[in-house]
Amino acid sequence: MAWVGHSGRRFGGAIVVCATMLAMVASPARADIDVTVDVSYLDSDSFGVNSWNGAFTFDVVGRGTYASVSPTSSLSSTYTLQQWQNGSWPSDEQTAFIDGPVGCTFGACTFSSEGAIYGVADSAFPESLSASVYGMLPAGHSGGAGAMLDVDLTLQPGVQVEVELGGGDGTISILAQPGDHGFAFGSISLYDRTLQDLNAFGAVNNPYSRDSVALDAAQTDEAFSDLGVAYQFTNATDAAVTYQLRLDARASMFVPAVPEPETYAMLLAGLGLLGWRLRARSRSLR
Repeated sequence: MAWVGHSGRRFGGAIVVCATMLAMVASPARADIDVTVDVSYLDSDSFGVNSWNGAFTFDVVGRGTYASVSPTSSLSSTYTLQQWQNGSWPSDEQTAFIDGPVGCTFGACTFSSEGAIYGVADSAFPESLSASVYGMLPAGHSGGAGAMLDVDLTLQPGVQVEVELGGGDGTISILAQPGDHGFAFGSISLYDRTLQDLNAFGAVNNPYSRDSVALDAAQTDEAFSDLGVAYQFTNATDAAVTYQLRLDARASMFVPAVPEPETYAMLLAGLGLLGWRLRARSRSLR
């Protein structure tokens, strides 16, 4: 009888564990994570050709921002672009905003990206690029923002150069609140903006260089890191070659979906199986 009592306690403990698991999956997932990627004091010293062995040109030709939110983990990143024309930008600053999903209150689902703020009149380089994502997201949703700078790098035959955004010239900060459930990401990439195969080497999904940080909101409260990119380009042909490059700073966050009803059914079935095995073992020992 003493063992039966112990078995009952084990069964009761199993109920508590399973009930806790049910409560965890039943709790509404949320994210209120602040993610910011920033490239400050942007100029040809912080982002440009670091070393070379011959003639080249490095020209800023465009910049842009995007902000998007999605009821899935897949985000659109279509940039709104500006072009450097006749020695100036169309405007001194460019900012993209988008409202979050229906049901959010107090503007908590606003996603913003700021790029090319405080454009310098005598230079194609903006002072800074930054992208921020913040606010409340419901389960299964993702949000993101980005800011970018387009440059054309032309190498004469036989020339080799290294393009670099030095470590410390780019930064990312991520802040999560206690009780948040979700994932946050920040990255800076250097890729060819014209490649049609997005997975080819040098394209957006497989860039020449990328530095990134990821955060599980439930495991840490705050993260801050320096980011940088660098790649060596070589023209081994007998004609000039132009690389159409993009420096891309992105921030995003994603909240996992609430478990489907099948998940609850499996947990309950597991609880029932565990109880049956404990009772069967109790009877066999008696």
